[in-house]
Amino acid sequence: MRLFTPLHCLLPTVAAVGLALGGTARPAAAAGDALEPRSQVADTLTGTCLSIDAAAGTFRLITGVSHALKVVTLRVDQQSRITMEGRPARLDELGAGLVLHIEYQRTPAGNRVQRLEARRMSEGGGT
Repeated sequence: MRLFTPLHCLLPTVAAVGLALGGTARPAAAAGDALEPRSQVADTLTGTCLSIDAAAGTFRLITGVSHALKVVTLRVDQQSRITMEGRPARLDELGAGLVLHIEYQRTPAGNRVQRLEARRMSEGGGT
């Protein structure tokens, strides 16, 4: 009696489910083909500000990953848009404990913030 299905038998099913969920199959890039740089894709994070180094233009954020916590370092530059509860702000006006909603790009130089919205936690724990 065989309890497990060989993996090669499951591949068509996995591929069909992936396509049904909106995925697309892409051929492997040929040698010399340029792929879209990762830095062109905006990612988002929401978490709690752990610390800020305004002089270096960086801050650390605690965010959830599955059932764990992760600390992420991000940097701001001249093009980063920072707001505090809807009003324009500077990095040195923010502090530990604020809830941050961030749009950023992963670049070779690190995670560069495009937009950052800071909010204080309400008494009930929400934002």
